[in-house]
Amino acid sequence: MTKTVLILGAGFVGITIAHKLLKETLPKVSDLKVILVTPNTHFYWNPAAVRGIIPGEVDDENMFMPIEPAFSKYPSRSFEFVLGKATGINTEGNEVVVSLGRAGDEKRIGYDHLVIATGSAMKAKDMPFKLMGTTEETQNRLHSLQKEVEGAGSILIAGGGPTGVETAAELGEKYSSSGKKITLVVASPRPLDVLSEKSSSIALSTLQKLGVDVITGASVVGHKGRQAELSTGRTIDADLYLPLFGVTPNTEFLPSAMLTPRGDVLQEPTLQAKGFDNVWAAGDAGSVEWKTAAKADPQAAHVTQNLSAVLTGQGKAGVKEYVGGKMVMAATLGKNTGTGEMGGWRLWGWLVKMVKAKTLMVEKMGPKVTSGV
Repeated sequence: MTKTVLILGAGFVGITIAHKLLKETLPKVSDLKVILVTPNTHFYWNPAAVRGIIPGEVDDENMFMPIEPAFSKYPSRSFEFVLGKATGINTEGNEVVVSLGRAGDEKRIGYDHLVIATGSAMKAKDMPFKLMGTTEETQNRLHSLQKEVEGAGSILIAGGGPTGVETAAELGEKYSSSGKKITLVVASPRPLDVLSEKSSSIALSTLQKLGVDVITGASVVGHKGRQAELSTGRTIDADLYLPLFGVTPNTEFLPSAMLTPRGDVLQEPTLQAKGFDNVWAAGDAGSVEWKTAAKADPQAAHVTQNLSAVLTGQGKAGVKEYVGGKMVMAATLGKNTGTGEMGGWRLWGWLVKMVKAKTLMVEKMGPKVTSGV
């Protein structure tokens, strides 16, 4: 009898779990079927978006890659790709309702095990630093934002996390010398405040060297036209405003009983959804860890390991608790340096350059999409 694993989402977590199950578990479980559901035809290497919003810096081919062809090497009976979006769930009946994108068309897909890997979206829904609906919608908005960036004489960025800081650094490096004014507003006393004061101070000083005007201890509380109002009472005029603070999990199709107040999936230490033996969650949709790209692979590997244990008959004894490591963050500050920490150790700027800043790791997209590595 077919054992169906339904994976919702084909981002860093979902695509990795799909490949791992098909490569590592299918040889042991011949009746395994993996169904991958996503509203996107292409995988989006969104870490490159901070540079990709600048015209001519990152080609679409280095940010978007077709998903379905990457799974053609697996037996057709063992894999199905569904282009659609989950809109509802029946946990008692073990099925998910999927909208297929055409007016009124939907499909009910049954499962033995469900993996929720739907990721997150920017709080500001028109910012293409994460997927926006479909691949086409994301690409169209990215292209229009490139034109806005090019035409703006002044740009205001709000957000002191990695996305805001990295974007400000890229824009400062590219445009400050030509007279385009770049301003970054940070609500906390320092940018990247989850890092140590030393690592954070490197971000601040580097941004300033790149010509970015950094305003700390303030947030944007209102924006209309060219004018932004700060919590301090100050107003700033800018041709373009980029609100890059915060994300929201893509879990609106789930009942509130499965979610935290902010919308994350409630999870057991095993990465199972709380109260369910056959529902799993990982990545930005989950609640067990601080949300960074560095946590995607470890969580994907753990879910795959636990699923494989259950599917091969080991039962609950084979299901292990996930042990998250210490926070890992490498924030780029333009193409030539960066800052960050790993396991409590500060990362040198030259190391962040070699590992991430130089290319934003676009060369890793191919292996991730084609093999899940």
